[in-house]
Amino acid sequence: MTFKEKLSKRIYVPLYRNYIRTRKKIILEKELDKLFRWLLAQGECEWVEYKLNFHSPEEIGQDLSALSNGACLKKESRAYLIFGIKEENEKFDIPGTGFKPKSKKIGNEPLENWLVQQLSPKTDFVIHEFEFKESINIVIFEIHPAQNVPLEFQRKSFIRIGSVSRELREFPDKARQIWLNRNLNPFELEIAKNNLTASEVVNLLDTSGYFQMMKLPYPVTQKSVLEKFESDRLVIWDKGSYSITNLGALLFALEFDRFPKISRKKIRVVQFEGRNKLKIIRNQQGMRGYAIGFNGLMTYINGLLPTNEII
Repeated sequence: MTFKEKLSKRIYVPLYRNYIRTRKKIILEKELDKLFRWLLAQGECEWVEYKLNFHSPEEIGQDLSALSNGACLKKESRAYLIFGIKEENEKFDIPGTGFKPKSKKIGNEPLENWLVQQLSPKTDFVIHEFEFKESINIVIFEIHPAQNVPLEFQRKSFIRIGSVSRELREFPDKARQIWLNRNLNPFELEIAKNNLTASEVVNLLDTSGYFQMMKLPYPVTQKSVLEKFESDRLVIWDKGSYSITNLGALLFALEFDRFPKISRKKIRVVQFEGRNKLKIIRNQQGMRGYAIGFNGLMTYINGLLPTNEII
């Protein structure tokens, strides 16, 4: 490699990586902005709660339990706890919040890890921090609904009654409904991202890659594309908008990070030095869905293998 090529690589590779990171951040903030506006339209209910600022970790834990159990009762795919909204005389203002949950610690332990340890059974939740409009900081906790059993915080279950979180044991009928409200959908058919337009679905999933793999001609209209995806249960049309299932996202996501609920399931290839796991040489994470990223994955792995095999 010549000096000019080395200099070009040293200058332009970091710039390109920074461009990719900036682009991903802009796309994610647009999606969060849309989610936030949709949640404002829902208003506070059994599975949506507004707060202004942080008070205590115990209050957050109780609210997550109450909202998750409420989402189970209402058969909602997710529950949401939102910081940055002020309520006065039944009217809402959006001044934003100074709460930064991703950097908040309880003792020496990050808040997120502390909450995970206090919730039972173990459940997934995602914390979103973003700017709404101009420098208005918003935080959204997004949590799965309880399944089969009520979600507990510090061995107590909660439920939202009006705008207050109360202990579930005070409402045995609601507790009974949660125990009976079993989720019959397998993980693959749960919702990875909802409230989408047809164009947004096409921008999130590699639709052309799907038709190439199926050896089918690409349809002329978006409607025909999505009808095919619906038939394979990769997307769902419901209440005037589209939802992408976990199956659709896992197989055909253009960027895994745009699906926070399943981002931890991205493919990871680790190359170790020698025959033990003491020293890692490479740690590569796949950013595309399993189906459309498979060929690239195999090419990457084959590139790591030695040219000559020693028998």
